[in-house]
Amino acid sequence: MLVLYWFGMLISQYLGSAKLVNLYVLGALAGAVVFILAYNLIPFLAERTTSGMVGASASVYAVATAAATLLPDHKFHLILIGPVKIKYIVAVYIVLSLLNSAGPNAGGNLAHLGGAGIGFLYVRGLQAGTDFGLWIQMTLGFIQSIFKSKPKIKVTYKKKQTAGASKSSSSASSSSSNIEQEEIDRILDKISEKGYESLSKDEKQKLFNASKK
Repeated sequence: MLVLYWFGMLISQYLGSAKLVNLYVLGALAGAVVFILAYNLIPFLAERTTSGMVGASASVYAVATAAATLLPDHKFHLILIGPVKIKYIVAVYIVLSLLNSAGPNAGGNLAHLGGAGIGFLYVRGLQAGTDFGLWIQMTLGFIQSIFKSKPKIKVTYKKKQTAGASKSSSSASSSSSNIEQEEIDRILDKISEKGYESLSKDEKQKLFNASKK
């Protein structure tokens, strides 16, 4: 938990909390996939019985490795040792998992390596302009929207003024009102097609102001 806290703070600070969640979930999935493949494809492990995979260490490895990939020269001050670059700390963790991949917790250590691998690939992907963890945020956003109450906004939906309307001395004011109404109509059409959450902050404000008139 301390490792998750220390390295997770770096990810949250430099990439944002959403990316931290993406890493955590991807690390768990990668660890599970490696674990399942190892016990089905490696003869040495296939002959052994296992009670299953327990814990979230693969997720922690993903977060730690991602932080070391993003900020390799960042230093943590370790007790009795002093400042150490995080790339060396993570390297030690990975080497220990490699050495223990044939031990009594072989599956767990292989899962660690799966998490570390996805952490490295995730940051490299971000640096190349690709976030392959976006689907996680979309899924969480969808789940959140199910339980989020929709705002109640009362706005009168007026039809656009027909062509050929008589001009008067207040035509300038009327024209301004028509433009504003057209904007409100466009926003309402957008809500009808894509939902309230699709509106920009400016559009929500315009709709809110119109509802007070």
